[in-house]
Amino acid sequence: MFELEVGTEALTADALPPEVRAEFAQTARRVSAFALTPWKEHCTECAMPACYTTCDLYAPRRDGKCRRFVQGIETVAMPEHPQGYVAKVAFKRWGQLMAYANARLIPVDEGTSIERRVRRVEHLAAALPGASISVADRRGLPSRLAGRWKHRVSTHAGQPIPGEPDGLLVEVFNPRSSVVGISLSVSNPGRPPFEARLELQPGFQAVELPVAPIQARVDLQSEMLISLDPCITRVEDEGLTLFFGLVGFVRGIDRPTDGSKPVRVAVWDLDNTLWTGSLLEDGLAGVRLREDAVTVIKELDRRGIVNSVLSKNHPGDGVEALKHFGIDELFAFPKIGWRDKGTLMKDLVRDFDLDITTFAFIDDQAFERAEVVAANPGLRTYDSRSVLVVLDLPEFRPVESPESSSRRGFYRAQAQRGQARQSFGGDYLAFLRTCDVRVEISHPDPGSLDRIHELVQRTNQLNFSGTRYSREQAAEIITDPAHESYVVSCADRFGDYGTVGFVVVDEEQHLVRDAMFSCRVHFKHVEHAVLCFLLEQSRSHGAAHFDALFHETERNADAASVFDDLGFLEVSRQGPERLYRFDLSRPIPREDLVAVSYEGAPWTP
Repeated sequence: MFELEVGTEALTADALPPEVRAEFAQTARRVSAFALTPWKEHCTECAMPACYTTCDLYAPRRDGKCRRFVQGIETVAMPEHPQGYVAKVAFKRWGQLMAYANARLIPVDEGTSIERRVRRVEHLAAALPGASISVADRRGLPSRLAGRWKHRVSTHAGQPIPGEPDGLLVEVFNPRSSVVGISLSVSNPGRPPFEARLELQPGFQAVELPVAPIQARVDLQSEMLISLDPCITRVEDEGLTLFFGLVGFVRGIDRPTDGSKPVRVAVWDLDNTLWTGSLLEDGLAGVRLREDAVTVIKELDRRGIVNSVLSKNHPGDGVEALKHFGIDELFAFPKIGWRDKGTLMKDLVRDFDLDITTFAFIDDQAFERAEVVAANPGLRTYDSRSVLVVLDLPEFRPVESPESSSRRGFYRAQAQRGQARQSFGGDYLAFLRTCDVRVEISHPDPGSLDRIHELVQRTNQLNFSGTRYSREQAAEIITDPAHESYVVSCADRFGDYGTVGFVVVDEEQHLVRDAMFSCRVHFKHVEHAVLCFLLEQSRSHGAAHFDALFHETERNADAASVFDDLGFLEVSRQGPERLYRFDLSRPIPREDLVAVSYEGAPWTP
């Protein structure tokens, strides 16, 4: 909310270019909650009321305070924006936007309703004849009362949601053709401020500063003073104009608030994200690689987050540019073409065979980010203008293991397999026989605990129970004498997958209590080979049958097909819990698709 109770001019819709209006219209898709923040025009050197008689720059408003913007705060109506409008500000010397703010988050729908009520009060206060009425030497009583009421609304109205904000959002349109610098300051009274310099590029941008560095200097539970100052001190610079949308603390609509869903795939736009400039318009010689983006990509790769590309460009030109900059090997399943990005993202999710909520899309255009989210609900998006901040966000800090940095290679090998598979038409099993799939089954040791913990936290589709063991629980399981635990690794002619499975067996009952496999080996019959191995082990120990527990979840239903494939029978079902049994008096299936080794030696049924 902005200070409109002192009177303002409503501008026509054409004050904003259509493409900029479209960007501002995506706000409700970018955030799920925001803090009500009452912004006012203010002076950086304010000494009111003494300065009203001593300062040559004093220009009275209808309430007697100093006018620090050329036309006050003007508005462009925009009903689709949570605020209901976009605010135009033309700064004079020493002018700044200032707010007594808080980080109390209100859901978008409720915040929009409150903003509408506030707007009606502002209109009423601006219409009342208060300019000529003075009470205790103070003019503009209606606007002053409205301002105090708005401050109370910002701190008490609505039902706040728990938790901290993701960051401080500044939605702004810079109509100039050059970069505009503006200083941001956040502080508690009497404490050193958090400060940042925003370099506003021409056009629209939604700049979000992560909350962590702000919290290091500012108590978010207390009232704060926030200011945006373009630092205009020369008369020739007056009239600098910016258009503001939502400015304040927010929670992103697609981001987890508890860190429970780490990012597994970071998807990058190319033009004005991975490099500056447009490949189509500027050509390869006219674009410049962003070193900060490359730094982030390499660090995410080290952490085990796979990077990919999604861009509207000519496929050949995009691939050539990546090779020219020497970074093409950093990406798996790149999607470069002229289809809409929402569809390209669907294809990418299908190639990775992962849940959309584990993807992050990084793009410079809010419109493009919103388009992709609309087609792929649950996707998280991030503005590439402040790309370095993602390294500090909790969702980009997954559990790491010695295999994390090699994860990209797994997916690049998977892409090669996909190309090879096309030559076999529809005979997938014939193709699989040529892949030289090799599985190593062994007992875990303390050195494998990191990978086991990572695996149990990440697996969904091939997880028989949906269980998420903590590191401590996993350590207890692998040392429990009542259970036999196995780790499974896999390789084929395209590459080495590393550790892809973890299985827990009750030796006394000949029962699989839990089994989980990486989706990287989905459809490769690795789980079939492991279960056949366990069947043979139990038969050699004299068991009459072998059982497996399965807890159905939203994601793992397809994993149960392995029991049908191998001839298990479902013997009981209670809600999502199922018990499958194999009669060991029957022949055990003999697949010739996967070669199995046990504790380093070839294993033959």
